[in-house]
Amino acid sequence: HVINMSLGTEEPDHDNSIAIADAVADAAANNPDMVMVAAAGNSYDQLPTWPAALPNVTAVAALTQTNQPTVWSKHGWWIDVSTTGEGIVSTFVPGEELKTADSDPDTWGNKDPIAVWTGTSFAAPRVSAAIAVGVGKGRTPTDALDDLKATGTAIPDWGVAVTI
Repeated sequence: HVINMSLGTEEPDHDNSIAIADAVADAAANNPDMVMVAAAGNSYDQLPTWPAALPNVTAVAALTQTNQPTVWSKHGWWIDVSTTGEGIVSTFVPGEELKTADSDPDTWGNKDPIAVWTGTSFAAPRVSAAIAVGVGKGRTPTDALDDLKATGTAIPDWGVAVTI
């Protein structure tokens, strides 16, 4: 019912990615009741990121923990929703930095690793999860998204700011 896409790309000509646009259009055509949610991106500009800026996708920007626009999240006409994207506690994959990337690689993690994260890739799943909760309560995905947006406040270039 809900697809979360914590990913994105900018194209050199600022147009959409044909491959991503085709995949999203196909998914929307074959699953008309589904909601697709995507991270807007982590550079403070208004250039569209794909798939977030596609018409069948809910684009999510990030807010601070006090629900104010961040100084690093993408924003603009194409943003649908924004929510907290700073200080998000989540899982962490243990491992070691590649020696080809750093001559003195860091090692991190333990048996049950967690970390504090920042990014639109952490804001988007919060929106996806809130929609999924609505679906679990019997709402359609689109109605659950509308219900979520109805709880928020519109901020120009940041969509509807919601607290989750």
